[in-house]
This record gives sequence, C-alpha cells and structure tokens, in this order.
Amino acid sequence: MPRGYRTDTMVVAAGTAATYVFNPNLLPQGGLKDLYVVATGANNSLDNAITQVVVKLEGVEVINMTGTQLRVLLEALRISETIPGAGQLFFTIPMGAPQAMVGAWPFAGCVSGIPFGLNVSVEISVSAASSAGTLQIGWTMLDTPPAYMLKCVKQATGVSLNTTSPVAVNYQGNDCLGVILNNAATKIVKLRLVSRLADGREYQISDMSAAMMTALMQDSNPLTVSDPLVYLHEKAYRFGPSSYYEFTTGAAGLPADLFATIQVVDVRPATAA
Repeated sequence: MPRGYRTDTMVVAAGTAATYVFNPNLLPQGGLKDLYVVATGANNSLDNAITQVVVKLEGVEVINMTGTQLRVLLEALRISETIPGAGQLFFTIPMGAPQAMVGAWPFAGCVSGIPFGLNVSVEISVSAASSAGTLQIGWTMLDTPPAYMLKCVKQATGVSLNTTSPVAVNYQGNDCLGVILNNAATKIVKLRLVSRLADGREYQISDMSAAMMTALMQDSNPLTVSDPLVYLHEKAYRFGPSSYYEFTTGAAGLPADLFATIQVVDVRPATAA
C-alpha cells in the first residue's frame, strides 16, 4: 500500500487549549486505510495533552474519541503491549480492520478503510497541558475500493450514581465490534448488552461485572486495564434498532461520562436487487 505524508505543520502553543484542523485540502479524497499523526512537544501525546480526536467524512463524524480512549483502542486492536507507549508522540487513527483481525468475520478476504471520493478532515484537540510543538499528518492509501470501515463515536451515558439504567445506542444498522468504557469515572459495577428486535424480543449478548471486564482486558490492552476499558465482542454483532447497554453504577457514577461504540460500517456500493 502506498503511503503519503504532508509537510504542512500545525503549530501547537504551550499551555493553551485549542483544536487543530487538517482540512480536506490537506488530505486525499478518501481511499485511505489508516491515518497517522506525528507530534512534537513533550506533553502532546494521547495520554496527556491530546483530549479529543475527530475524523469527519463529508462533515459527518466517524471517529470521535478522547485521547485516552483512542490509546486504549489501539492497544486492543493492534494486540501489542507497546502501541502506543505512554508519552509516545505518534499514533494511528484506525479506519480499516487491523492486520490482527484480517480473516475474522466480517473481514475475511475484504479490503477495509475510507471509501474513495470523500472529503476527509481530522481535528486534534489539546488541553492547557500542551507543550510548544507541532502536529503533522500522514496516511496509507488503498489500492482497491474497501468493503468495510471502522467507526468509533462517543456517547454520554446519562446514568447517575448508585443506579441501574439502560442506554439506547443507535448503530444505524452497522455491526458492533465492542465498546470503550471510561470506568474510572463511572465506577461501572456491571454492564449488560441487550439486542432488542423489532418484534420486541430481546437477546442478552453479555453480562459482566467490573472484575470480569478487567480480567478480559488483560490480554488485549495490558498497559491500561482500569481506565478506559475496551470490551471486544467475540464477533461483530448486528443489533436490533432498540438495542441498549445497561449500566449499573456505584457511588461515583457520573451522568455526563462517555463511552464509545466500535462499529463496522459496510461501505460497498448498493446493488440492484
């Protein structure tokens, strides 16, 4: 796969919260496997000053995660203890299925990534902990049109402390690979995932205690087993339109806390029946 790189530099100011935008004129029109961000400045890493990473296609968000959520997602998807390491000043924004998942359903024999012909923009937000430095961006190009693309967008739980409550999730007909939970903030005691079909039937996909979630994470993201947590399903699930996560929280539950769903979007052109 050919690679590309922009020498254009976003200058990051020290001690200033700001959002830096790579507009579509700085990026190819789609056809991308992954995006890459390279920073300078000691604090400008995912586990420090970078607070949010957003990717938009034609102005619509397909990636929207906090820096720590993206870091723990990369550790889980790339199956590595060192990607990205604490304080690392370069990272991937995954748009296609990682090599570790190729061959697994629904990726068997399929190309994945951003479709050709779309305007792509990337927004990197930093906090007042930022160091004086720079941001640059690169990408890996696809050789052929993709069949699938990864999507990961955060959502507020709205669940207060010491309660059990369902949170509806709109997957827009996409398959779901898993969820990223900010457990240190919400103190999640238990998590259930239920698929509700149009006829009202419900199917419980998972039912886990916090200890079970942490234990499952030991293999996939060993650097960060407490916050956030990444829970990857054993396969991608196609949920019903009224499916939900049921959160049971403890005494530190925060309604505004965020979780992010990891989705698989079928981007193949529609075909006539």
